[in-house]
Amino acid sequence: MRLSFHCDNLGVGQAWDRLGSSSPAVLHLMRLMATAAATSNFIIKIVHIRVRVYLAGISNALLELGYPPLAKSSLIKRALKGYQRLKATPPDSRLPITLNILRLIKNRLSSSQLSPYCQQLYWTACTFAFFGFLRVGEFCTSSQTTTRASDHTLLSRHASLRPDGSLCLLLPHSKTDPTGTGQTIILSPTHRSVCPVTAFRNFIRLRRQLQASSTSLPLFIFPDGSFLSRSVFSSALKRFLCNLPNSHLYSTHSFRIGAATIAAEALSSDTTIQKAGRWKSATYRGYIRTSSPNRRIKFFSR
Repeated sequence: MRLSFHCDNLGVGQAWDRLGSSSPAVLHLMRLMATAAATSNFIIKIVHIRVRVYLAGISNALLELGYPPLAKSSLIKRALKGYQRLKATPPDSRLPITLNILRLIKNRLSSSQLSPYCQQLYWTACTFAFFGFLRVGEFCTSSQTTTRASDHTLLSRHASLRPDGSLCLLLPHSKTDPTGTGQTIILSPTHRSVCPVTAFRNFIRLRRQLQASSTSLPLFIFPDGSFLSRSVFSSALKRFLCNLPNSHLYSTHSFRIGAATIAAEALSSDTTIQKAGRWKSATYRGYIRTSSPNRRIKFFSR
């Protein structure tokens, strides 16, 4: 006989699967349950299913009976909102990539065995990700060899220098722009060793020497014609940061976390940070980490 419990808490299901818990009380309860199941010859299974999955099934059944959509009920909406408040949100342990870490990446690139072109490609991608608050899918492709319809990465024609010395990036599509209207990002020169405009100038000069220099191709393309994919960039980032403490807590999203953190330390307004990161809600607050003070730098357009 099999006894299944449906639970919306993923941690409960995982704890039962490994029959272990850091809580002595929970561990004792699990042992009692396992013993009872073994002596009574039945199997206990805890299945993780979200509340919204149950609601979708109930709503579909009601629709077939001619009732209005359950999801549009104001009572259901309020109940779900209250339920979300009861659930504890796990803390985001990802670390921010700061200006000092960017300098470290630059130094490690310059001393690596990579060609000058690849060094400049990775460095430009890093500065774009940081100063542009970019998500990895906004400047990397899904595949190294082909572009897909779902790829909305920066193409060569989407990056251009402006007469005032700043850099204009046109994002053809982003998470907060599902219709593909396009969003413009202006990056100003910092006149320091970490500068997205200088990085782009140096990179585009090398890129124009490639045979595959078409403006309809992704901006970040390797000499062999392959593209900078998400997995390639993520792997490279791990190599650049491998010797840092807690290096496993850095990811491609650490650029956005670092950018939001330093912008907050520079006393930028909430509206400015939210606009720079293209956040539609107060989610940006979860990206700001407490860190040591940094010198104020110019993030945004003049």
